[in-house]
Amino acid sequence: MADLSSSSVIRFACNENNNYFTDNMKKLMKGLFLSCVIVIAGCGSSTKLTDSWKHVDNQAKKFNNIAVVTLFPSSSNRYLMENSMKDAFKEKKITAKATYDIFPMAGKLGDVEIDDEAKAKLKSKVEQKITDNKFDGILIITLLQKDVQQRYEESKDFHWGGTSYYGTPYSGGSFYDYYAYSFGSIYRSGYYVDDVTYFVDCKFYDVKTEELLWSGQTKTVNLKDMEEETIRFSHIIVKDLLDKKVIVP
Repeated sequence: MADLSSSSVIRFACNENNNYFTDNMKKLMKGLFLSCVIVIAGCGSSTKLTDSWKHVDNQAKKFNNIAVVTLFPSSSNRYLMENSMKDAFKEKKITAKATYDIFPMAGKLGDVEIDDEAKAKLKSKVEQKITDNKFDGILIITLLQKDVQQRYEESKDFHWGGTSYYGTPYSGGSFYDYYAYSFGSIYRSGYYVDDVTYFVDCKFYDVKTEELLWSGQTKTVNLKDMEEETIRFSHIIVKDLLDKKVIVP
């Protein structure tokens, strides 16, 4: 005959409750864990280095004063980017300097058309600023495109400046030419598309030889905080420059 004493019934009920509680706690913890994984993944860096190149003959070199030049239509974003890059270099014991208040037209908004004569004058001014500040390396960061569908539309007389994420890359001339070329392009009307994916091009030059030593392109999706994203971006770029032995501390 089965034991139906009060103590047995109580033990049975307790065991059943414990099993029910344990099973539900396991389900709850599993759900919380999956939620945390999803949240953490969603909060990760949206900036990725999609491509980078190093000059085949380049040997790792120590640079004493790197100029950081950001060609963005927004002066406040240029300020954030250049200071973030400067700080990222500093963390690796490399001296770099923001140039938003040094180089010509720094932080200027609006449409600026650059013809051959204007390019020559701009090159002369940039050369003088580089000499005055004793820069031996220069990193130029250009916002190429803002898009959501990984495509772009352009007017009949418009083209993207710099080394295009799509199309034929710009590869001619020195960093003076590239600076003038990119500057003239980003300030033309119709540059921005109101979307959520950003493509950015970076180029690192040796001032003495005027050679392009390194080039990289990044893609940023769903940008939420410009200041935080410039910090992530800067660490990605500096890491690749060091990993590829373009520069040494």
